[in-house]
Amino acid sequence: MLLAILSVFVGVNLDTFIFLLLTLDQTKWVTSLIEVVLANETLWLAGAILGITLIDLLPNWMTGFLGIWLLILAICSTSTTQPIKKNHRGQMFLACLALGGDNLAFFVPWAGVMKINQIELVTVVFGLMSILMVGLIIIIRRLPLFAKVVEQLAVKGTRWGYGIAGLYVIWMSGFASHLWSLINRSLMF
Repeated sequence: MLLAILSVFVGVNLDTFIFLLLTLDQTKWVTSLIEVVLANETLWLAGAILGITLIDLLPNWMTGFLGIWLLILAICSTSTTQPIKKNHRGQMFLACLALGGDNLAFFVPWAGVMKINQIELVTVVFGLMSILMVGLIIIIRRLPLFAKVVEQLAVKGTRWGYGIAGLYVIWMSGFASHLWSLINRSLMF
C-alpha cells in the first residue's frame, strides 16, 4: 500500500513540483512549506470526504473552476517588474489548491473504497511527502546555474507558471469540454 501511496503522490504532484520550482522564492520558505502541506492535505482530505459521501454526485469538471483562479493570478498580477511580496500569506496555498484541484477527480473514487485507517495512512504519507518535495525544491533552487536562470525569468516565469497551470487544470478537469458542450447545446436552441 505504501508504494501505491508514494506513486500516487508523485503522479498527482508533478505539475505542482514544476510550478513550485518557478515560484517557491516568491514567499518565505517556511510559509511556502506550511501552505504547500496544507494545500495537499486539504485536497486529499476533501477528496476522501467526497469519496466517502458524494462519489456519484460531484462531476469532475467542477474542479476546473480552480483553474480560473490561476488564470486570474496570471493576468491580474500587481506588478510586472517585481516579485510577489514575501509576506503575502495564503497565495501559495491558493495556487497549490487550484493547481491540485484536478487531483480530486482521482482522489474521490480512490478514497471512496478505502477504510479509515488507509485514509489516515495516506494523510500522513502525503504530509511527509509534501515536506520532502519542498525541501528538494529548496535544494534544487540553490544550485548556481538554476538560480541564475530563475532570477532572470522569475516574474515572467511566475505569470507563465500560473497561466499554464490554470489552463492545465481547466483542460484536465474536463471543464473546457463541458463548457464547450454547454455552448453547443445553447446554440442548438
